[in-house]
Amino acid sequence: MTPWNHTVTTRNFLSLSVIAALLIILSPGNALAQQKSLKAQLVGTWKPVAVENLRPDGSKTPVFGPTPLGILIFSETGHFSLQALRPDVAKYVSNNRSQGTPDVCRVASISLAPTR
Repeated sequence: MTPWNHTVTTRNFLSLSVIAALLIILSPGNALAQQKSLKAQLVGTWKPVAVENLRPDGSKTPVFGPTPLGILIFSETGHFSLQALRPDVAKYVSNNRSQGTPDVCRVASISLAPTR
C-alpha cells in the first residue's frame, strides 16, 4: 500500500470547486429559490416600535410617545391597519369604563389621542 498523496493539483481543485458550486446552485434547499418578495415578507402582524411624524424641517416627533403600544397588520391584498396608543393611558379606578366619572373619562380619552 502506498500512502495517500495529499497534493491537490489545480485541475483537481477546479473540478471540486465546480462540483461544489453546482451542488449548491441545484440543491432543492437553495436560499436564492426561497427568497420572498418584500411584499410577501411584510404580510402579517407586527409590533410597532415607533410611530413618528416627519416635520418639514426633517425632525421627527413620536406620535404615541417613545414606546407606543399597538399592532400593525399588512394584508396580502396590500391593505394595512395600525392601532396604536400611548403607554401611559389612564386607567379606570373601577376597571370598568362605563362606570367612570366624567373627569376620569375625559383624562382617559385624552391619553388615547396622539401627541402633536
